[in-house]
Amino acid sequence: MKYTPLHIFWAGHEAVIFFFILSGFVLSLQFFNKKVDYRSFFVKRVCRIYLPYITCVIIAIIASQIFYTGYKQGLSAWFNSVWTVKPSWGLVAQHFLLITYFDNKAFDPVLWSLVHEMRISIMFPLIMLCILKFNWKINIGFAVLATGICMVLTFIGNRLQYYTDYFVTIHYIAMFIFGALLAKHRKEILAWYTSKSKPLKIGLILTGVPLYLFPWLLKIVLTTKLWFVEEWVISLGVAIFIISALGSQKVSLFLLSRSVHFLGQISYSMYLLHAVILISVTQILYKSVGLLPIWPIAMVSTLFFSWLSYKYIEIPSINIGKLLADRMLKVKQD
Repeated sequence: MKYTPLHIFWAGHEAVIFFFILSGFVLSLQFFNKKVDYRSFFVKRVCRIYLPYITCVIIAIIASQIFYTGYKQGLSAWFNSVWTVKPSWGLVAQHFLLITYFDNKAFDPVLWSLVHEMRISIMFPLIMLCILKFNWKINIGFAVLATGICMVLTFIGNRLQYYTDYFVTIHYIAMFIFGALLAKHRKEILAWYTSKSKPLKIGLILTGVPLYLFPWLLKIVLTTKLWFVEEWVISLGVAIFIISALGSQKVSLFLLSRSVHFLGQISYSMYLLHAVILISVTQILYKSVGLLPIWPIAMVSTLFFSWLSYKYIEIPSINIGKLLADRMLKVKQD
């Protein structure tokens, strides 16, 4: 099943690329309508990301100390590598800073992607200066340059036996550029898409799936060891999905349905909490009930606690960000 289109249902890393491109798309929209004040943008973005994040980190640290019971025979090396690091003041402080290079998988193994998201969010207005000023070809050139710089620095780092994920952040700027360009040219793209026949639209979707799952499908024939190349190909699949979703009335209605919209609302909390809940439930129940019952228990628990987090942590965090940003703008105007 790993090497079939069914892999789309658990393609975790591919979903991260989707996440970065969607971030670039959504964050850029406000810049096309008005002049954005950087300080208010920064405050709202920090409150939106950081306050729920730090709550989750505290929960993850507590859970790791309460529920971890040691190595689990029969489970993956990935699972058995989580929560093996004891908390230290230095490691906790690095988690609180978020944007530095640190062991970000120690307590919640999904946080590596949020580190890149936060770093790029801080510099996103600078990215938008290029998006607004230059045409799409030049901006694609900037995206290629970002990946190229990452490749060169990674090559040098490997030779010197030195690694830092700051290099990878440079590469992921390209994903944000893709998202912003899709948003900037969405009207022209949708006009082109809607003018096409239904078979061509279906063919486009069918093309997007193997592109999105490139590391598992096309890589069988087109072998490459460059993950940079893989993520560019994945990005093409993501672009097709976004265009198809925006251009198809049926897909749009599905995405706006109550259940899907609910999942969208709580998705950030699900992202932050799902691994912590899965690991906790597995540590508690694996020995007594085995693996199979853990999946539905972890899934229901994730939905419930993500809803609580959205209602009582995310929404207040968003409101705090808006309040602080409005006050800053008022002071600036006065």
